[in-house]
Amino acid sequence: MERGWFDFAVDPRRYRMRVSPGVVRVLGRLLPRPDLALVLDASDQTLLARKTELRGEELSRQMQMWRAFRFPRGTHKVVIDASRPFEEVLQTARESVEGLRSASPSSAPQIDSLG
Repeated sequence: MERGWFDFAVDPRRYRMRVSPGVVRVLGRLLPRPDLALVLDASDQTLLARKTELRGEELSRQMQMWRAFRFPRGTHKVVIDASRPFEEVLQTARESVEGLRSASPSSAPQIDSLG
C-alpha cells in the first residue's frame, strides 16, 4: 500500500514525528501532484477486525481524516467501500484508474498491470 506524503497529516504517530497538518500541506505542494487518490473506506467494525494493532477510536479518527482530506487541486479522489469483497474493491480501483487514463491519456500515469 502506498500511503503517500499526505499520510503524515493523517497519521503522524506512525512516523514518530510532530508535524502540523498545515506544514505537511505546504511542503506537499512542492511534490508532484497525484493524478488519482484511492481512499479505501470501511466501517469501524470492519477496520477493527483487520487492523488489530490500533484502537477503535484511532481508526475512526483516521478514517474521518481521510474522508475529509483535501488533496491538491486536480487530484481525482475516489473513495472505495473496502468492506465489499476483495474482487469488487479491486474492480472499482481498476475502473477508477482506467477511467482516468481514458479521460486524459496524455497526463494519466502509464500502468501495465494492477494485478
